[in-house]
Amino acid sequence: MSEMGNDININESIRKLALTEGFDLCGFTNLDPLVNHQEHLDRWLKTEANADMAWFHRNNDKRINPKLLVPEANAAIILLSSYYQEPSTISEDTTSGERKSSEAKIAHYARYKTDYHDALNQRLISFSQRLNDQFPEAAIRHYTDTGPILERALAHRAGLGWIGKNTCLIVPGKGSYFFISVLFTSLNLSSDRPIIEDHCGSCVKCITACPTFALIAPRFLDARNCISYHTIESKKEIPQHIAAQLNDNIFGCDICQDVCPHNRKPYTTKSIFAQSIKDLLDFTDYDYENLSHERFLSLFRNTPIHRTGYNRFMRNIRTYLSNKTNSL
Repeated sequence: MSEMGNDININESIRKLALTEGFDLCGFTNLDPLVNHQEHLDRWLKTEANADMAWFHRNNDKRINPKLLVPEANAAIILLSSYYQEPSTISEDTTSGERKSSEAKIAHYARYKTDYHDALNQRLISFSQRLNDQFPEAAIRHYTDTGPILERALAHRAGLGWIGKNTCLIVPGKGSYFFISVLFTSLNLSSDRPIIEDHCGSCVKCITACPTFALIAPRFLDARNCISYHTIESKKEIPQHIAAQLNDNIFGCDICQDVCPHNRKPYTTKSIFAQSIKDLLDFTDYDYENLSHERFLSLFRNTPIHRTGYNRFMRNIRTYLSNKTNSL
């Protein structure tokens, strides 16, 4: 059998193992420098579009050149995990006629009882162990949104999708609601072919739908105008011009994904991301307004919302409730 044939068989064996371990998609790429992304990253930082997320100024040589991050690696295995669930029907207490469920919105990825960092780390550990059973010492290091890595760029180069105008990785026929994990391996794997064509075409729905004009150009997001940044990362009070356009979002924002035509029928989640925080289905505005720290911990401990913290979450709720009051 030819060397290429052996490479293909190894790739397919690993891909099959990844799916068995619960990942939805798997691709492979080399670790050549991502030189096509250098100019974009430099411009993004130079214009301060990263807001006060200072960590983006560190280790950018490693972002562009993954070999500097993991010198002993020869390839990267890119793994996608869907996090989308169909919105549940919100219940209403018809006996009192007064209890109306809240319209407050939480981003899709944060509606689960587990933090995706922890859940995917466990999945990656299991996958790495089984990979090493087949190919000793093959798995070196893995990441899910935790290291200086251009995950979407690597996923694109691994043939899993293209980077849309909303800056998300869009998977053909499956949409963009995916976590991206990267496992660096000592194996010499053949790379999958990237998707060259821009399937966004002339569509600009994501850009025009953003109420705070965070997408100032295709594939260029200014965090200073982004609802997700201000409701998750920022420790400051939400600026009035952002607060006025919050669109009921109290943690994150999915607007630029929800309007994307490629998300008409998104790939739905399974396994570890199937348990949502069901208590929130019955939450009213009153419940949010009077949410105690103890109740916050019981609902959100070990979730992405817990990472943001009680004080910032209540800041978001106050802004949401103020908007509702002002709209009356």
